[in-house]
Amino acid sequence: AVRLPPQDETLNGDGTVHRGYLQISVLTELGIMARRGERLAESIAAHLPKALKLNVDGGKVTINRPPFIGNGYRDRTHWRVPVQIHYEAS
Repeated sequence: AVRLPPQDETLNGDGTVHRGYLQISVLTELGIMARRGERLAESIAAHLPKALKLNVDGGKVTINRPPFIGNGYRDRTHWRVPVQIHYEAS
């Protein structure tokens, strides 16, 4: 996860919000159709849609943007497809 600096727009310090994103890399073997990795990336993104709220100890995590699936590329012996999931925790 890549964390950004926390923000708090309240005067009393009770509204701290933590933002960042989770970077997921889907790896499939070269020689297998690249579409396999892209389908898996799409499946991951479908499970973490914008506005999804997850209850965690001490607060909640909200997916605050649509998931972003980057372009797949060759990474030595694998085909890599990046997926970014942006979140806000409070």
